[in-house]
Order: sequence, then C-alpha cells, then structure tokens
Amino acid sequence: MATATAWRKFSTQLTGEITSFIDDAHAAGLQVHPYTHRNEERFLTLNPDGTPQTPESELAQLISIGADGFFTDFPATGDLVRDQVVADEVRSPDNPAVLAGEAVANLPRSRGFEGMAFSPDLATLYPMLEGTVVGDPAGSLRIYEFDVASATYTGLAGLYQMEATNHAIGDFTPININEFLVIERDGNQGEAAAFKKIFKIDLTDVDSRGFVGKEEVVDLLNIADPNDLNGDGNTTFDFPFVTIEDLLVLDQDTLLVANDNNFPFSIGRGPDIDNNEIIQIELDRPLNLDSLLGVAGIERLSAIFPSAEDALAAAAPAGDGLMVPPIAAI
Repeated sequence: MATATAWRKFSTQLTGEITSFIDDAHAAGLQVHPYTHRNEERFLTLNPDGTPQTPESELAQLISIGADGFFTDFPATGDLVRDQVVADEVRSPDNPAVLAGEAVANLPRSRGFEGMAFSPDLATLYPMLEGTVVGDPAGSLRIYEFDVASATYTGLAGLYQMEATNHAIGDFTPININEFLVIERDGNQGEAAAFKKIFKIDLTDVDSRGFVGKEEVVDLLNIADPNDLNGDGNTTFDFPFVTIEDLLVLDQDTLLVANDNNFPFSIGRGPDIDNNEIIQIELDRPLNLDSLLGVAGIERLSAIFPSAEDALAAAAPAGDGLMVPPIAAI
C-alpha cells in the first residue's frame, strides 16, 4: 500500500501565525507530524507580541489546531502535554490526584465552573468553565451538558470563544431551550475598563471546531440613558466594575444586571468603595423568552407550586435516592 508523504522545512523561528496548512494537508489525505521540537527558547514558536511561547504552550497549540502528532527531543515535555490534552478529566493543580503525583493539571487554579445555566424545564444544566483547558483553542471555554435526572455529564454542548484570552465570564443564564446570555468582561475597573459586554449564544449554532455562535446584545460601558436617570448630566451610562456577576432576564425586553463589589476592593466608581449596584436595561430587540422564564415564568410556577413543600411533594425519585422535581419545581 502506498502512503503519501510530504516534507516542509522551516529554517527561521515561526511567528505563531495560524494558517490553513494543517487543514490543507488533511484535505489532501496527509497527516502532519512536526519535527523536531526542542525546549530551548531560540527554537520556540513566537507569540503574537513577539515573545517566545513556552515549550508546553507550543505543543498544546499544535494539538489544538489539528497536528496528528509531534517529534520532540524532550520526551518529558511531550509526555506532559500529551497527558494534559488527552486526559479524561479536567484537573486543577489542587486536584487530589495531581497533588499525589498520579495525574497532571490541565486547567489553571481557580478557573473551574463560573457560569451555570439551565434548560427552562430544569432537566439539563449547562456549567461553563472560567479557564481554558490545555489543548483547547486559546480563549475558549468549555460548556458542559449535565442531565439532572441521571446526575451525569452527557458531553460538551460547545465552546464559548472569548474576544480576548485575558477576559473572563461573569454569568450564564437561559433565554429559551437553545439560546443563552453570557457576561464577558476584562479585568479592569473605572476609567481603565474597556470591555464589559453581554452576548447571546445559540447551542444549536455550533461550527466545525465546536464554537457556539454568539452576538452582542448589550455594551455595559455604553448604555443609552436619554432621560439621565442617574443625574450625572450624560445621556449614556456605564457599568465599569471588575466583577459583573449577576444577569437575569426579567421579560423579553428587560434585563437585570448586578455587580459584586468584592468588599472592600472594588472602586469602579471611585474614590470610595463601590456599592453593589443593580440596574435594569431595556433591550433594543426583544428576546425569544421561554414562557417558563422571567418574572412571568416565576409567577406561573408559583401558581402551580404555592410553597417549597408543594414542590418537594411533587418531586420524583431518580436513582440513588436523588430527588428530581418535575419541570416546574424549583
């Protein structure tokens, strides 16, 4: 059996620019195995800012863009990255197995689940990580799918791509069975704040690389305020806080957004410590809100289950003693 083989030699330090090279090779029926990687700085691929990548990040990037394997003169480095990327579990440096030397970390410390959305019928949870797993595309966050009845993870719903790798998410909340809202923000506050936005994503709109479709809904640093509700003399309003972490859909036209002042560290308004501000935002375009969500949805559920005791009494057993309420119980 004949096997197609192609060679391409690079004699200068790679800039890190991602092209269609690997995709083109795969389309031609070829596999790509870069040769040979070394740990010395002068051999490392560059970051966009011209600084060298680490040996680990270089290999992780190659895997994330589709390399079929790699050769390295430093097998300990290659082995570490491979184990991080192909691990069947996501582990931080504080994971007991990592501390015991039985596994390697593939997620930075304090970058676990940050957002937790749910389906309108409460049958499915959608936890989203705050950090990027080693081997995943830079700035991407995994959105998992968790079945409440069986208390099991059922796979990945998709990847959320942040607009910059140093951004973070603040909250993740449902609109309907397919669409959700995400707060994405930078780590700055006050006049230094440059990015605080709310995006709508659609879990049925997933591209070939696993990224969910997203579109901007609100720029929290440029909210129209034609009636100058806060009396500052301006017709725009901003929300320049570091940790904007609460987002609720009140109805198809209105959002509620709140910040966490991380007392006593938040000074987004300055010079005094921030309050926990809660604002309502009227949208330019209505959301396709599920009837079980929003204030009207809560009122509808309250009519069905006047008390928490009623909701618990209606709960149905679901294996291992886990009690799972029917679609309306909360």
